Amino acid sequence: MSRYRNPQVVIEWETATEVDTVGFNLYRAAQPEGPYQKLNPSIIPSSSAALEGGSYHYIDANVMPGRVYYYQLEDIDEQGRTTLHPPIPAEVKVQGLVEIVTGAAILALGLTLGIRGWLGGSGER
Repeated sequence: MSRYRNPQVVIEWETATEVDTVGFNLYRAAQPEGPYQKLNPSIIPSSSAALEGGSYHYIDANVMPGRVYYYQLEDIDEQGRTTLHPPIPAEVKVQGLVEIVTGAAILALGLTLGIRGWLGGSGER
């Protein structure tokens, strides 16, 4: 007997540099225009290598198969200024895989955001 496992969306992004960047927030909505809700309970800290950038991921395990979710990444600088990047849609397939509905790249200040997903909770891809 096979067991159903909850689908997950893995949101990944990389930065080329992070000069003056304190960290990030990640938001999700059911519609591209929102309303968006913050997913991370506290700021996702930036890399300690500001000139080299960093690689990040966040697992959104609170998703339902057959739905499209919209994700927005916000970066926060040392002065408290924020930059909210355009939403990236992801459709959670009934089988638990995520399909990118449109292009999955945000290019702003060397920042790219990609979304992948898988079915299962083991962390293996």
